Amino acid sequence: MVLVLSRSDLEKILTMKDVIEVVEKAFLELQKGTAILPMRATITLTEKHGWMGVMPAYLGEMGSLSTKIVTVFEKNLEKNLPTIMATILLNDPETGAPLAIMEGTFITAMRTGAVCGVATKYLARKDSRTVGIFGAGVQARTQLMAACAVRDIEKAFVYDIFKDRAKTFAEEMSKKLGIPVEVSEP
Repeated sequence: MVLVLSRSDLEKILTMKDVIEVVEKAFLELQKGTAILPMRATITLTEKHGWMGVMPAYLGEMGSLSTKIVTVFEKNLEKNLPTIMATILLNDPETGAPLAIMEGTFITAMRTGAVCGVATKYLARKDSRTVGIFGAGVQARTQLMAACAVRDIEKAFVYDIFKDRAKTFAEEMSKKLGIPVEVSEP
């Protein structure tokens, strides 16, 4: 039986610390050559201002075989829809049998943020307490979450060309993370 995981299911079980740990292991597998990660196959829908990509991946040491189907439609913001949407299919790496179908938009956002977390873990000073974020979209949220997961961040600043988005971001993330988040001016 194929497990179906919705966004709300995933929000209950995935933590940023867990995703950072998995992303770091995936980077190590890529470096060791135990991962297979071909270039994504894409189709462009010029008249729709969008594209679709298919992204298969295999992580030998973690025993993960998956495919992400992602769409990026620039005009979705005008329709109050996410610009990026995805679905992930997880297969048994021994038999190819489908194991799970997962809402992939949330996973994509968490994974993107986790990359920032891995970079912060190794590249930021250990005593870093302040972080600056450029942009107030989905990726900015998970990047700030990731920075806070690997450093004792006490304060954050956000800048976005749309001040109302930056203000909303600051309010939401301050409440979520329990730290002051201030809107920066140019």
